[in-house]
Amino acid sequence: DASGQHVAPLLPPPSPAGATAASATASGGGGAAEAEDRFCCGGPDISSVGEPRRSSTAAASAMTFPELVSRLEAAMGQASLLLNDRLRTLQIRLKGAAATAAQQRELCEIADGIAAASYHVQKWAYLLQGGSGGEGRKPTRPSRCEEIDEAIASVHSALPRLMVAASEA
Repeated sequence: DASGQHVAPLLPPPSPAGATAASATASGGGGAAEAEDRFCCGGPDISSVGEPRRSSTAAASAMTFPELVSRLEAAMGQASLLLNDRLRTLQIRLKGAAATAAQQRELCEIADGIAAASYHVQKWAYLLQGGSGGEGRKPTRPSRCEEIDEAIASVHSALPRLMVAASEA
């Protein structure tokens, strides 16, 4: 960068199944420029988190509500662990480096989404506990993030609330 600051390193975009790097670059388009501005384009598949192992697909049946809730709580725990790990990695990458405006917008958008999810789960837990008559307090709507430090602080604050609200719901 001309200002003397280093730009944060980016992860490469995921390639479509079966596509090669040569075919992805040969296709051109605006996808490469858009993907350059993203922090993270791939990750582990957590769709099966909390699911019990099954011996066969024929034995699968409809889940009861308590099973669904226990799987939701396990999935929230796994997602929180993964998000905290990714956030720590991001903070390390950003030390001494400047993020681009697009990276800052994307990080703020992600933090806003996590804060919104936390708010909605807290609201759900509050309503399930009996609303204003319950012992909990009504959650407040989160404000939008505008800076990277604010986004990181927002995620650090929202994740524990999300975990607690999910276990209470």
